[in-house]
Amino acid sequence: MVVNACINKGIVYTLYAAIFIVLFVKIRRAAWFDPALSELGKQSTSMWFVYSYFCYYLFKDFIYDFRYPIVIFTALLTISYLTAITIDYLNKLMQRKFSSSL
Repeated sequence: MVVNACINKGIVYTLYAAIFIVLFVKIRRAAWFDPALSELGKQSTSMWFVYSYFCYYLFKDFIYDFRYPIVIFTALLTISYLTAITIDYLNKLMQRKFSSSL
């Protein structure tokens, strides 16, 4: 992080990311952490599509009323995750309905 702060070049970001990934893979994590990350990964695309609507348009005041960044992040993550599950469920229903009618 010190090198990243002192040298503001694009190559440092690549090295920083690579070092972070290697260290993250090597650390010991709780048993529940990997399945939780896997589940978030399955919903990540849908979460990415909807999070900006919640934090910038629909629930901006609600999200930022929490004031503390970790609480804001947790609230936004939870709302985005629940919305992503709902969207994926509705998508599967529509795909079943349309594929059975063909």
